[in-house]
Amino acid sequence: FACHPHGIWGIGVLCNLAFREIPRLINRQLLIATLNLHFAIPIWREFCLGLGLVSVGRRSLTHLLKQGRDVAVVLGGAREALD
Repeated sequence: FACHPHGIWGIGVLCNLAFREIPRLINRQLLIATLNLHFAIPIWREFCLGLGLVSVGRRSLTHLLKQGRDVAVVLGGAREALD
């Protein structure tokens, strides 16, 4: 499913889902997909993976959906947040 609005860093998505979906987030049944750019920076990549974020790439989403996982896709970005 799509999550919007989310803010510049996607914190809104984490906060909104965390209160209702803590067990599913902890068990990695619900994953939050974000830009591939977040996984290109070495230390930031590990931080994002630790939070349970996944790549929004086609291969990644296809793999997760075939496993029966729920994926929340963070739409928009900084440009939309400033509008």
